[in-house]
Amino acid sequence: MEQLLFIALVGFFSISKAIALDNKTSLALKEQTAMDKLSSGITIDSVSYQANNLTIIVNNTGKIKLKLEELDVYVDGSRIPRDQTNRTIRITPRDFLNPTLWDPDESIEIDVYTTLGSGTHSTTLLTEYSTSDTKVFDLA
Repeated sequence: MEQLLFIALVGFFSISKAIALDNKTSLALKEQTAMDKLSSGITIDSVSYQANNLTIIVNNTGKIKLKLEELDVYVDGSRIPRDQTNRTIRITPRDFLNPTLWDPDESIEIDVYTTLGSGTHSTTLLTEYSTSDTKVFDLA
């Protein structure tokens, strides 16, 4: 009977230790995500439109690298799908060090293929850390 109790206690403490380590890892990940969110920032510098092509110039004003493939683009509240038929993203000037990452102080040029009529429009960009910027612009 004592052996069975001993085995049960060893099993309980092993599981408790694993849960504690899992919680510690989860907490560290949440803290890192919160720090990344606070350290990220973007600014839309300019927006232009010509011949069904909306060009957006954006600067990474934060302190961390951002993933271009996780950048969401909205035009007049509608999300533009993340594919080459709807939009293209280029780091300007061309980046050879981290060609798939948007480094701090780098600018990107986004071309969105859409038809816009005259009037007031808006574009919003959203990063993987929910950092965003919106620019309102008028077309004659």
